[in-house]
Amino acid sequence: MVRKITPLINRFREVTAERLMRHVRVLASDELRGRMPGDIGYRKAMDYSINFFQQHGLQPGFADKGYEQAFTMETCRIVSAGVTMTVIESEPERLKLGTDFICRGLTGNGHVSGDLVFVGYCSEESDFDELTGLDLEGKIAVSFKHSPPWRTDQSPVLPRQKAHQLAARGARGLVIIPNPNRKEQDRLSGSLVEKGDYIPGFPMIVLAEHQAERLFCGGDDTLSARQFRIDANRDVMSGPLPVRMSIRITTDYNPAGVSWNAAAFLPGIDPDLSRESIIIGAHMDHVGIQGEKIIFNGAQDNASGAAAVIELARIFAEGDRPARSLQFVLFGAEEAGLLGSLYYAEHPSLPLESTRAMLNLDCMGAGDGVDMRGREAYPRLFEIFDALNDEFVHMPGTKENHPPGGADAKPFEDAGIPNMYFVGSNPYRHLHMISDTPETLNPSLFEGITRLAYLMAARLSDEQL
Repeated sequence: MVRKITPLINRFREVTAERLMRHVRVLASDELRGRMPGDIGYRKAMDYSINFFQQHGLQPGFADKGYEQAFTMETCRIVSAGVTMTVIESEPERLKLGTDFICRGLTGNGHVSGDLVFVGYCSEESDFDELTGLDLEGKIAVSFKHSPPWRTDQSPVLPRQKAHQLAARGARGLVIIPNPNRKEQDRLSGSLVEKGDYIPGFPMIVLAEHQAERLFCGGDDTLSARQFRIDANRDVMSGPLPVRMSIRITTDYNPAGVSWNAAAFLPGIDPDLSRESIIIGAHMDHVGIQGEKIIFNGAQDNASGAAAVIELARIFAEGDRPARSLQFVLFGAEEAGLLGSLYYAEHPSLPLESTRAMLNLDCMGAGDGVDMRGREAYPRLFEIFDALNDEFVHMPGTKENHPPGGADAKPFEDAGIPNMYFVGSNPYRHLHMISDTPETLNPSLFEGITRLAYLMAARLSDEQL
């Protein structure tokens, strides 16, 4: 049973769907252009958040630098993109950005034309070599998006890694296509995660499934049939396709671009406990805009978590002060590989040794319940969580033992800081798609999960940890 209801605890009712959605509608608006690092939309999102912190009397999170913490990263804004496809014995057809294809987020620029060559999984392993002897000179390669199903112990091979393989063999570009026989259906989803160096002049696009099917001859030679033969028999199905393609992409690329974390600080009132802090964090960024035409608004991922951090900061700042200090942190560049939270963990605003817990808020606005991470690793935190939920919120959820850390909680888990990851259950219907807009959220669920995050932060501010 939760202890007495303190004035601080009782303020959880001030978390309302109306106020949360007000923030989401700003952060996920077209004006903020998908909040991609390196684009003006992300800068506007930072300004909105910092102005809100200032208006509500929260102190700067970085004593020597104010509310912002800058770090460098690779940025790439896709200024324009066009693709023309010519299937044999047909007229050239201009494909539609956002419906027929999208660009890989860190694509190379340039204008290339060439015949298409299917390379399957792009494997060069001795027991399954899809590339040796294949003529790729001046061609555009076509590769599956996902790794083969028999390689469950390896990290996914990202498009840029394949691009380096293929460029070394003379290819001029890369077309990523869905794995049609995969249990989870592929959709056109944006991404900023890559490995390896940028390849100028080497464009990379992702083709929608209905267009990918057209690359093959039909009859028995379908995309599904090729994948089945590869997966079931390890048949090498690489070879030329009866299609020619022209890809023209213009980018604003910066190998040393700038992004920011933002942080606000609320000092605790207990003479001893105020030396310790609780971090309430979420990533602000998403995958941006392409060709000034299609916007990945990122309402669920992660305007929802950022809005929750902003609103919790207001509620704590306007009411009774907590015993421990609170840090409200908005991380940049999570979508590019946790770059902001990794940088923050290496350059924290307060010593990590004095940080008693980290609450990570990510994709909280949609789904059918709450799905917490780290139960078995931090039983004391979840004992408190379960009691608060049972008494105040009654949010349906799972008690499965997901590993601790994950997303922006990972750098803190690696540093030995107890953490909880608040996320909706079944939350990813529109993940990284242009359909991730405020209209797709579940405001009641969003309110409930954010209330739980508030209650946990309030209780942890004076709990003996």
